[in-house]
This record gives sequence, structure tokens and C-alpha cells, in this order.
Amino acid sequence: TKTYVDGKATAVSTALTSETERATAAEGVLTSDLAAEAATRLANDTTLATSITTEKNRAIAAEGVLTSELTAETTRATAAEGTLTIGLAAEVARATTAENANATAITAETTRAIAAELTKENAANKSTDGTFALNSDIKFPTEKATKTYVDGKATAVSTALTSETERATAAEGVLTSDLAAEAATRLANDTTLATSITTEKDRAILAEGTLTTNLNAEATIRAAADVVLTDDLAAEVSRATTAEGNLTTNLAAEVSRATAAEATKELLANKSTSVSADGLSDDKYSSVKSVKTYVDASTSAASTALATETAARIAADNTLTTNLNSEISTRTTAVNTVTTNLASEAATRLAADNTLTNNLAAEVLTRASAVSLLTTNLENEITRATNAEVTLTTNLGLEKTRAMGVEATKENAANKSVDGTLASNSDVKFPTEQAVKTYVDNAMAGTTDALALIAAETARAKSAENTITSNLNTEKSNRILADNTLTTNLQTEVDRAIEAEATKEDLINKSTSITTDGASNIKYPTVKSVKTYVDAEVAVINALADGKIYLGNASNVATEVALSGEATMNNTGSVTLNNTAVINKVLTGFATATGAVVATDSVLGAIQKIEGNKSTDVFADRSSDIMYPSTKAVKTYVDTYSTINAISTITANYSALITDYTILSNGTAGGFTLTLPDASTATGKVYVIRKTDETTNLLSFSPALKLTETTTISSINYPKTIRVQSNGASWYVID
Repeated sequence: TKTYVDGKATAVSTALTSETERATAAEGVLTSDLAAEAATRLANDTTLATSITTEKNRAIAAEGVLTSELTAETTRATAAEGTLTIGLAAEVARATTAENANATAITAETTRAIAAELTKENAANKSTDGTFALNSDIKFPTEKATKTYVDGKATAVSTALTSETERATAAEGVLTSDLAAEAATRLANDTTLATSITTEKDRAILAEGTLTTNLNAEATIRAAADVVLTDDLAAEVSRATTAEGNLTTNLAAEVSRATAAEATKELLANKSTSVSADGLSDDKYSSVKSVKTYVDASTSAASTALATETAARIAADNTLTTNLNSEISTRTTAVNTVTTNLASEAATRLAADNTLTNNLAAEVLTRASAVSLLTTNLENEITRATNAEVTLTTNLGLEKTRAMGVEATKENAANKSVDGTLASNSDVKFPTEQAVKTYVDNAMAGTTDALALIAAETARAKSAENTITSNLNTEKSNRILADNTLTTNLQTEVDRAIEAEATKEDLINKSTSITTDGASNIKYPTVKSVKTYVDAEVAVINALADGKIYLGNASNVATEVALSGEATMNNTGSVTLNNTAVINKVLTGFATATGAVVATDSVLGAIQKIEGNKSTDVFADRSSDIMYPSTKAVKTYVDTYSTINAISTITANYSALITDYTILSNGTAGGFTLTLPDASTATGKVYVIRKTDETTNLLSFSPALKLTETTTISSINYPKTIRVQSNGASWYVID
């Protein structure tokens, strides 16, 4: 900016110097004219004095005639001089107007060119670096560089998102398992406690020792459960600490990245508000106001100097003009005096006729000389003005040439691409902001903003972990409450039992025969009497016919029945399946590759038929809804078709493999044929074919490639990239 402003100031200074030189020259001319006029007048005075002396000796009569002729000549010469002076002023005004117009045109062209240059991006700033390693706010990427960078970031983000999802899922699985294990443990413990309480109620006094044992066992179980919970809590604390460490590391990395990025930005402290004060700095950058202030000040100073110089020159011109007019007035007065003297001496001036005639001739010559001088000055002014106009025109042409040269170094607006697919993958075109945004948005389809997705997935996982942890804590709390409740109930039962013991059964109510005392509500049986009675009843129940089992009938009465239908059972508990019945009810009609299962098939035969559904070639059986692939078949298929980015170079006849993707064809040594697989065996398969040599040798295609349903191409003989895809019937050019 300072260089530009200094250049403008220099131009104004040069113009001021030129004006000073021009005015000085004009003053010199006027001074010379004044001196010449004074000399002329002095000479004329001397001549007139001589003429007067002569006229005294010569005649009187001729004075009137000569005076008239002298007046007429003076009038004519004055008029001619006025005309030339007006012509000279007009030419000066015309030339000045033309020069001003040209100067204005040059200024306008310079302003336009500078404005145009500022709207152009410097082509040297175009970057083809797909890594964006410079991280520059000056460089601008091509379509190809943008595509390379975004695709790489999208892949990294997708990988990170997958890893985070897998980690979170695994963590949730562990927490879910821990919760399920805790719930199962508590349920088992609750069941055990409930059973203990029921047993306590049924047995009363003698169970106190057992209850004490159970209480100790329960305490041991609870202690073990507490250890498990403590371990789970420690594991969770460790996991959370690790996660927090990762977050801290990621935060530190982000801070480092942001700090590095900020280091590439211009410091606000480098903004200068005074071009004059910071004119020698290559670090400062000027604000708009400081540039305007500096330019306005420089322009104002130059304008003031120019105005001062112009005023001084005008004053000098006026002084010279006044002096000239004063001299003319003085000389005119002298002429009038001489004329008066001449009239008074008319009678005696006959001899002066010849002298006056000579003087008249001299005056004519003087006036002719003045006219010639004015004409020369006019021609000189025309020549000067014309040369100035030519110089201005030349300068205008040079400015246009310079501006066009600078504009040629700027980025062509025609290279701006608004294609949001970046399909041309070009290192010449550069994308607009909207095109980059569209491409990035599309590249992140399904993931939209990857960072936001990772954050959302992390938040979801943490929320799930927090929920499960909360559930675990709730379960722990519930179990503690349940333990407390059970402990309270147990204590209540103990208190009740103690109270009940105080009302122990009277020994006289002890019965040694349930059969005898079966109708009594007061007697209580001894263990032996219960055993005797139960053994007798069980002996009756154990009487069951050979091969029969007890099943409840419609009246809810246990009844002896034999197992029949699809299976039978003997008295050893061995079950025999009815083959036909199983096949008929379970597998009949099941479709297989070797035929449907029928009721008459044996189980082995049915299994063999089902086994026939196994496929060892996923691609060959891809249309079947019956066949299922073996592990090897799946691995073979995935290994074969997952290599989608394979690239190979060919220089002779070649049959494309199903694993090929990009095929670079170099026909420098001669033409050859690229044979593609049968389209019916490669539905959906895509090949990218590039002719890399610059010869006219043919790259032929077999079969021919379809452009439309009716148009095909069978070869190309120039560098080109073709992308083809099979629809199961033909190979179509899709890009």
C-alpha cells in the first residue's frame, strides 16, 4: 500500500514540476516580449526624436496624411495581434482540455485495472496438495485436491465412528451382563431367603439352630456378593478413568491443533492504523481507514503545492501583464506627446516626410515581426500540446498493457466450478464454497457431520452406560433394601418363634399314630408316626402298572396312561421316536436342492436332503433362497469381491478379472483388445478403464460397450477414462 501511495505521490510531484517548468518558460517568454517591446519602443522614440528634428526642417502638410496612415497601421497591427493572441489562448485551452481528458482516462483505466486485479485470485495460489498440509488461508484447492482430502477425512471419520460404536457396544454388553448376573444372584438369594423363612415358619422351635446356620451362610453369600459388587464398581471406575484419560488426551490434541491453526492466522496486533508510522514494516497490515488517510494526506499535500505554485505563476503572469500594459501606456503617452510636438512643428517639418515614411515602413516591419513571433509561439504551443497528447496516449496504452499482463497472472473465473460432485476431479478447476459444502455433505451421507456423529455416538454410549450403571446401582439399592427387609422379617420370625416357644405344645398331645388320632385338632404327630403314615400312603401311590405314567385327566385326577403317538416309553424310561410320525409332522414338504422331504423319508434321508442345500459357491447360487453357504464359500466370495480398488496396467491383449477395478491401458507399443467378463456373470460389477498413452493405437473392447440401447463403441484411439458397469445383460458406459 505504501509503495502504491508513494508512486502516486511521485506522479503528482512530477506533474507539479512539469507545471512549474511550463509556467517558468511562459514567464520567460513574457519577460522577453516585455524587454523586446521596451527596446522597440526605445528605438522608436529615438527615431521619432530624429524624425521630429527632421520634420522641423521638412514640411507640415504631410503630417496629417502620415498620421492617418500610422493610425490605420497601428489599428490593423493591434487587431492582428489580438486575433493571434486569442488563437493562442484557444489552442492552449484546447490542448489543456485534451491533456486533462487523457489524464482522466489514464487515471480511470488505472483505477479500473487495479480494481479488476483485486477481484482476481492469483493463479500461483492454486494448490493441488490433497493433504492440505500448508493449512493456508491464501492457497485455494483444486477440485481434485478437495476431493482427495475430503475422501480421506470421510474414511478416517467412518473408521473412528465404527471403532467408537464397537467399543460402546462392548462396554454396554459387559454392563448388561454384570446387571443380569447381579439380578440373577439376588433372585437366587431372595429365593433362598424366602425358602428359609417358609421353612422357619413350618418348623418353629427346633429350626433355630438351622436358622442361625442359614443366617451365617446368608451373611457369607452377602459378603461374597458385596465383593462382586465392589469389584464391578472398581472395574467401572477403572473404565471410566480410562475413558476420561482418552477424553483428556483428545482435548489436549484438539487444543494443540487449534493452537497450531491459530498460529497461521494474522495477529490482530499487526493491524496498523497509521501508514506513515508503520511504513517500513513487512509485518503490519493497514486498515482501510489508515490507507485512505495516508492517500488523502499525500494527495492533499500535492494538490496544495500545485495550487500554491499555480497561484504564484498566475500572480507572476499578472505582474508581467501589468508591467507590459504600463510600458505600453507609457509609450503611448510618449507617442501622443511626440504627435503633439509633431503637430506644433508641422509648419517646419516638410523635410521630415521621408523620415516619417521610413518610420512608417519600420513600424510595419516591427508589426510583421510581432505577428511572426506570435505565429511561431502558436505553432510551438500546438506542437507541445500534440506531443503531450501523444505521450498521454502512449502512457494510456502502456497502462492497459500492464493491466492486461497482471490480469493474465490471475485465476480465470471460467475455472470456477459449481459442481457439487467434483466429478471432473480436475487440478485446473477450483470449487466454490457451496460446491465444497455440497461434496462434503454428500461424502458424509449417512454420517452427516462426522464429528457431530462421533460426539452423538459417544454421548449415546455414555448415556447407555450411565443408564445401565444407574440400573445396577438401583438394583444394588433394591437388593440392600430387600436384604434389610428380609433381615427384619427374619428377626420378626425369630421373635415370633421365641414367643411361640413360650407356648410349647403340651407333651400329652403328642400322637404316635396318625391313623388313630387323624380326627383330632389337638394332637400332634411324632416324626415316626408321620413317617409310618406317609410310607403307607406312598406304598399305595407307588403301585403303578408296567410302562404306565401318571397324568392328570380332565377331572384333574391322576390317572395311569401309556405314552403313545410319535413316541413310546418302556419301564426303563427309554423313549422311542416314531420315525414316520416325526418326518410327517416336522419335515414333510421342506424344500431342498435335491427334492422336498416326504413322510416316508427316514430321518437320515431327510437330513441328507437338507444337507444338499449347502452351497460351496456363493456367486453361482446367488439367486437361490434355499441354498445356504459354507464358511469357506463365504470367505472365498468376500475375498474375491471385496478387493474393489485393485489397479492394474496392461500393454497387450487382456481378459479382465472379477477382482480388477481400475485398468490402465498403455498402447504405446501397439493396439490390443481388452476382454470383459460375460455381463450375465457380473451383474453390478464396475470397471474404470483409462487409455494412458498418447498414440492413436486402438484400444478395442470385447464385447462392445453400450452408450445407449442402440449405440455402442468398440474401440478408442485417444487418451480417455471410461467407467462401465454390467446390468446382467450388457456392459454400459456410465461415466
